[in-house]
Amino acid sequence: MSDAAISVVIPAYNAAGCVGRAIRSALAQTVPAAEIVVVDDGSTDDTGAVVESFGAAVRLIRRENGGPAAARNTGVKAATGDWLALLDADDTWRTDKLAQQLPFLVDPAVGIVHARKTLSRGVEIPPYIDFDLLWARNCIINSSAVVRRSCYDEIGGFDENRRLLGVEDYNFWLRAAAANWVIATCPEWLVRYTPAPGHISGNRERFLAAELANIEEVARRVSLPEGMVLDRQRRALFDHARAFFDARETLSARRTYGELARRGAGPSSWLGWAMTFVPLRVLEWRRLALYGPAFDRRRGKGPTVGAGRRVTDGPGNWVAGRPTRPGANPAETKQPRP
Repeated sequence: MSDAAISVVIPAYNAAGCVGRAIRSALAQTVPAAEIVVVDDGSTDDTGAVVESFGAAVRLIRRENGGPAAARNTGVKAATGDWLALLDADDTWRTDKLAQQLPFLVDPAVGIVHARKTLSRGVEIPPYIDFDLLWARNCIINSSAVVRRSCYDEIGGFDENRRLLGVEDYNFWLRAAAANWVIATCPEWLVRYTPAPGHISGNRERFLAAELANIEEVARRVSLPEGMVLDRQRRALFDHARAFFDARETLSARRTYGELARRGAGPSSWLGWAMTFVPLRVLEWRRLALYGPAFDRRRGKGPTVGAGRRVTDGPGNWVAGRPTRPGANPAETKQPRP
């Protein structure tokens, strides 16, 4: 069993309505953290006052707004622990979260310990996450991660480039894996995600731009082959194009399918582009005819097909469906805040 000192780092921006829950979940741990550091990232609401209400149990740092990466880096610099437990202001932990992860901290090769039970529905997550798996998808929930300080220092912390807003954590995991730090899995769901009011979870165009920027940045740092980079860009574009189409955001879908076509994605991209010119009422008739009222228009998700699979009516995926996000856990779908 490890006796490592763990510092909890919570970046908070206009989080007065939720940061208290996050702090209470950190204070309620059966294995207490050495300290809790909250960084108020230039909030214009009562975030600071909420944090101060916890008294000496929580250390508050105020700074000008710089984004979540800058806020996390500020918190880490102020923290004293050998391990850094990341917690977003709109997330909460299970009371045994740190206790469950503690045994994984003993191995000196381990740089990051994260927690999740499945990779996709019915598919167990591997005990260790390597670069190839991470490159294919971000399977690490930010608020589940505990990071060794020496790993953080070697990697250089979170990249504060605003182009990466919303994927700065993914960027960090990839750089850590590329530097041969071991990323260990604690096979439990230990985080609960509750979106804060005003969270930009629907700003998919902004998130897509950040995802593409991250692919370029990691490829540059790690010197990845051009074909590998192009394939990853195409998959990112396809996933977002399909989501735009399902949500009937036709202009965004048209632009994204067009970009896919320009990157040589094949006939399905041209078909997708053409489908965006079909009148919305025709698309809705088609959707009802194929799936009936079970289709959830608000979330762009169709009825379940088989074990844990859903149908989307986007081009290239009309019949077989594709896996939902891992374990149907919403924690990994968070997208950037302002």
